[in-house]
Amino acid sequence: MKSGLVMIISALERLRGVAHRPVRVVITCDEESGSPTGEAICRQAAEGVAAAIGFECPHPDGALKVGRRGSTRLRVSVTGRAAHAALDPESGISAIDELVDQLVGVRGVIAEANRIDEVLCNVGIISGGARANVIPDHAEAEIGLRFLEARSEAFVLDRLTSLTPIRAGARIDSEILTHRPTWAPKASDQELLAEIAAAGAGLGQTIEGRPAAGAGDTNLVGGPLGIPAVDGFGPMGGGAHAVSEHILVPTLFERLDLLVGFLRR
Repeated sequence: MKSGLVMIISALERLRGVAHRPVRVVITCDEESGSPTGEAICRQAAEGVAAAIGFECPHPDGALKVGRRGSTRLRVSVTGRAAHAALDPESGISAIDELVDQLVGVRGVIAEANRIDEVLCNVGIISGGARANVIPDHAEAEIGLRFLEARSEAFVLDRLTSLTPIRAGARIDSEILTHRPTWAPKASDQELLAEIAAAGAGLGQTIEGRPAAGAGDTNLVGGPLGIPAVDGFGPMGGGAHAVSEHILVPTLFERLDLLVGFLRR
């Protein structure tokens, strides 16, 4: 992300006094948490623009990202009834048992959705209970979902936000924590990619693009807003979100040349 900022600033410095397409720079700080405030900023900034470029790192081989999976984080909370597990088990309703059974049901929903397209589902966090001799009255799970198509996205979210309890007396609440819509590659994205590739050819660079599994602010811009978009315009690198996160410095300058060349076209 920092290298993307360097690229933007450096490109505008190079273009000072040179005719080029006008640009609008948008910097958000909450993309990793789902852009709870950044989404509104992106919507406002996208009004009237011809195209959008995202500056995170590209695919490992340098290809740009054209299209992204939709990404949703969902919390399923179960409320049961606490009771002593040995002295009065009949009075209890195990929130953990209910949650486990619901998660088995979630697998079935995902399997059904996979007939439409490949849906990625990860139960990333589970919590609940306090002591082994007490029937737990609360349990919850946080689920990460990734979608290729809007149809499967709508199907899964509709099912998972309307879960019904298996045990009498239990209550289930499903809450969407963050949601990024699916950005399916469209013709105007490919046209934008072709323009960038043409600028790259003049520099001896071969530029390609394909969809990415990760989600970001370009999901909104390239998806529901329908603006021609590409992402992954930053330098090549690796180790995303790890202590080994890095960029390959020579590619920073290659991408900078490409950006300047594209904006001058």
